[in-house]
Amino acid sequence: MPNDRELRPIDLDKYRWKSRLFLIFAPSHEDGDYLRQSSEFDGAAHELQDRDIVVIELLETGRSTMGALPMANEEQSVLRRRFEVPADGFCFILIGKDGAVKLRSKQPVGSGDLFELIDSMPMRKEEMRGKAGGPVDRD
Repeated sequence: MPNDRELRPIDLDKYRWKSRLFLIFAPSHEDGDYLRQSSEFDGAAHELQDRDIVVIELLETGRSTMGALPMANEEQSVLRRRFEVPADGFCFILIGKDGAVKLRSKQPVGSGDLFELIDSMPMRKEEMRGKAGGPVDRD
């Protein structure tokens, strides 16, 4: 029986102005493009967190997740239709904090390229200035 989390439709707008989203659409966990894309984030937890990134894996077969939370199959289907991604296709989409699609690729994207793109965005530059000019922790 689905829990309350699975019954609610996914609302990407709740992330607006808070998080950047990496949407990874793939047929399954065994898909070669999915495996290549996933490996790009191995060991990059700090970089993802520093840039306020939520990774959403949307799989046609297998368990889809938002961060570490499971998603109902209906939720991934709705997003697949919304972003016009075929069930048998791979697609990577970066959504900025403003809610706009910043990058869409039918092939895996390197983490270095993604972080460079994000770091070039005006909002991210402002975030980095704020962190650099913030108060210094002293013992």
